[in-house]
Amino acid sequence: MSGTDPAKQFFAHSKGASGTWQTMAEHTSGVVERATEFAGAFGRQDDAEIAATFHDLGKYSELFQQRLHGQGKGLDHWSMGAWAALTKARCVDAALAIQGHHIGLQQMDKRSLGLLHPSKLARLFEGVPHQQADEH
Repeated sequence: MSGTDPAKQFFAHSKGASGTWQTMAEHTSGVVERATEFAGAFGRQDDAEIAATFHDLGKYSELFQQRLHGQGKGLDHWSMGAWAALTKARCVDAALAIQGHHIGLQQMDKRSLGLLHPSKLARLFEGVPHQQADEH
């Protein structure tokens, strides 16, 4: 993200009923802790940590931060993380968990995994109301 202030604080959630803004660091840390704890029951802590770490990667963008301040809506903040889990961490389970968390469970076939590619993601949102695609 060229042109971004390196000291800028990124937020995951705006102040809601709690009245407190949640930073990305706080949010990600909490999600990693809970996900790895739950996944410990079936020995998949590593995959859970990857999914939790990458699940909201797109929130590290100026556009998403503007959205938190009421400037825009319907912004995809998850697909970047699903793609990174799939291609960088090489963890299909994490990529599908991220995708499933944000838009519902998908099939684990070549076509569905191919839809995670950034050039094809627009098709996933055809006919999906914005609040469903970006509530989490």
